[in-house]
Amino acid sequence: MKHRAEALNATRIVVKVGSSSLTQRGKIDLERLRLLVDAIAARRVEGTEVVLVSSGAIAAGLAPMGLRTRPRDLATQQAAASVGQGLLMARYSDAFAAHGLRVGQVLLWQKKLQEAEPYLEQALDRMRQTQVKARATFIAAGVLARLKFFQEHLDQAEQLARESFEGLRQSYGDDSRDVLFASRLLGSVYRAQGDPKANGCLQRAVDGFRRVLPPDHLDTLLAIQELGVLRYQQRNFPEAQKNLVEALEGFRRVRGVADEDALWTLHYLGWCRQSADGWSAAEPLFRDLYEKAQVAKLPPLDAARFISDLGPCLVMLSKYDQAAGPLLEAHKRLSQTGMQRDERMRVVVWGLAEMYDHTGRPSEAARWREELSRLRAATQPTRAATSPSTVPGSVESAASGR
Repeated sequence: MKHRAEALNATRIVVKVGSSSLTQRGKIDLERLRLLVDAIAARRVEGTEVVLVSSGAIAAGLAPMGLRTRPRDLATQQAAASVGQGLLMARYSDAFAAHGLRVGQVLLWQKKLQEAEPYLEQALDRMRQTQVKARATFIAAGVLARLKFFQEHLDQAEQLARESFEGLRQSYGDDSRDVLFASRLLGSVYRAQGDPKANGCLQRAVDGFRRVLPPDHLDTLLAIQELGVLRYQQRNFPEAQKNLVEALEGFRRVRGVADEDALWTLHYLGWCRQSADGWSAAEPLFRDLYEKAQVAKLPPLDAARFISDLGPCLVMLSKYDQAAGPLLEAHKRLSQTGMQRDERMRVVVWGLAEMYDHTGRPSEAARWREELSRLRAATQPTRAATSPSTVPGSVESAASGR
């Protein structure tokens, strides 16, 4: 009741509306939307600033596209969202215009989210000062933990993630989706720190998501993938392969074979197979990854990472004639994305030197060995790679972490 009173007296409020509140059977429910707009307009007339965060774009696009159920693949979801977003904004504009109010969209990008960090920290401090164990406090701690995690401020991320997980678990029990999200986040932080507590957190998230979500739900698949990567890093290759195969098959069913999460899983599965069974076992997976990464719509950095796996594998198998194309393509992609000092570049350059040396082009081989020497001298030590050293020539590793 206290928070409701504060909301009634606030000068600025944020309203979050889910798809189920706006749509029915794949169409925008105009009556529900009108009631929502009437309530917001009344607050606006009183002088309150209102920010509306609205879901519903995909749901609103289903009927116009002739779809009876929500699509499972990413491409169709994006198509439905592109149709539905325009309809949704048009309906909002018409409804608010009846009250003499003009509306517009605010688009966010990564830099803006980073700029929000100090405001989020201030908001979290104010929430803590109220001494009320509210869900919003623990959710805010989790959001800030994720920002710190992406910035590799792992100690701060761990503290915030534990606050989020412990608070939510105490308030809502083990099977709340919020608790499971927090458990996965905490497990991710522990994994990055090399802390064995990551096992329990990620297994808890996987088991919980299996209980409360439908099969092949994206949140379940992401948790399974994360657990597989952890077990790969711990060299528990049999269990890692089980997790990664399950995640890969699920991503492909839900989002298609060229989905970014599917390709990341294929990347880890390839290195897991190599570590457990050798280069020959990994080759088909790296070929698959190479082919799909060239046609998938990926961030350039991720595409370069995926494409750089195949060439060194072929060199290790003495398939030098086949290695030339993948190695040169990987070198080009890595150079374009500013990864000249990344250990992947050292692996690719080593592979080029080996390939030219074994195909009777010693002058080309010498040139690439000179570049490799420069790279080694210029490269600063980095955090531990996710796989053991497998490539000769003092190259630390043939793969590095996500």
